[in-house]
Order: sequence, then C-alpha cells, then structure tokens
Amino acid sequence: MEGPTPITIAGFLAWEARQKEKHELIDGVIVAMSTPTRAHGRLVRRLNRAIDAAVGDRCDVYVGDMTVSIPWLQPGSAPRPDIVVTSDERDRRPHDERDLTISWPKLIVEVLSPSTADADRGKKMRNYFSIPTVEEYLLVDSLSRSVTLHSRIDGHVITSWPDPFFGLTSIRCDIALQRLYDEISLPQRTNKRLRSGRRDAASGTDLGKAAVRRSPRSNCPCESFVTAGASLDLASEPVT
Repeated sequence: MEGPTPITIAGFLAWEARQKEKHELIDGVIVAMSTPTRAHGRLVRRLNRAIDAAVGDRCDVYVGDMTVSIPWLQPGSAPRPDIVVTSDERDRRPHDERDLTISWPKLIVEVLSPSTADADRGKKMRNYFSIPTVEEYLLVDSLSRSVTLHSRIDGHVITSWPDPFFGLTSIRCDIALQRLYDEISLPQRTNKRLRSGRRDAASGTDLGKAAVRRSPRSNCPCESFVTAGASLDLASEPVT
C-alpha cells in the first residue's frame, strides 16, 4: 500500500508520524515496509550485535528505526535501512524536533527479501552512495548464504562477494558467514531474483539499467562503480 506522495522529506516525515505501519520515501514515492520473515529478523539481530560490539561508543547504530535523509536528490528520498551506522557529529544533534533522521552515515546494511531486492540493489544503492560519508553498503541475502559488499575506494565503488568471512573496514569489524547464518533455516530452492545479483553485477546489465546513469550535474565524490571489472557511471545530484 502506498500513501500520498509528499513534496518534501519533511512532508513525508509528518505523514509517516501519523501512520501505524513503517514506510520509506524512495525517489519521491512512499513505499510501505514489508513484514520481515523470521530469517530476516534473525540476520538483522545478529548483524546488529556484531556491529554494536565492534563500534562501542565510537558510533551510533540504528536498527530499522531511523530514516536516512537525502534532500539533494530530486525527488527527495528518505529510505529506512535495516541497520545504519554514523559517527558524524552532524548526526548527533537533532535535525528536527522529533529527531527522526540522520544524513551522514558511514555504513548502511540491508537484508534482502524478494520484495525489496531490486530496489536495494538499484535505486537505494544509487541514493546511498550520493551521500559523501557513506563508505560501505552491505547487502545480506535472506534466502541463501551470501553477502554483497559495496565499498567506496579512491572515488569508486568496488563490489565483492566475500566468503568465508567479510570485513567492514569502515567500523573495523570482521564477521564469519558461517556464524552469521548458523541455524537459520533457508529455503531449499534458491530464489532466482536474490541470487541474480552477482550475475547482473558481473555483466553490468540489470544493475546498470536500474541504478546507474550519467548526470551532467553530478559532483558526487563517487563518480563510478567498478563491478567485477566493469566501470559504470553513477547518477547523483549535487551535494550541498
């Protein structure tokens, strides 16, 4: 179910505050958050414990209860990631009287589900990397033992599929896949949509169409994606 599209992020936040269910704003469109599966919930909880233990008091960690405000994109976006980590002092003072958003995260984590995988890999990835402070974007599959890590390195976003463990350099945290997925029941038949991400990224086909295009006005510090040997242009609006 979608609500009315607000003109501004402030309008969305005011509308969202009156709703019983959680929503996010993606490219000017209000999207209802899907009900998480048991596997999704367990993965988020385990990731949160590992991340929170690693950062201590160095960073603030939010789990599904904070929107990321991206006002320089037109139309505006305010996605609600599963986990978001910030250490920026600008995020430690309220942006409004309800203190509902952050704007300068360093790490964003999304746990994929069939209904959100395309947006998480496409529109939301593009939007997140328009934020100059974002260092890493982690995608965790809820249907198979697989993670995709997008890291900003030297002005590029490098994509990797680490196994048997992955390191989040932005927060100095190493996580073993076996431990992350231990005793979590996964479907016997792998969902094609979620697994297609590695193939699409390697070929630069679907990812390129959905998430990446050149903007003549772009001055985002991340000017291109480098994915399995392919360099793709990133669309973004100027950061102000």
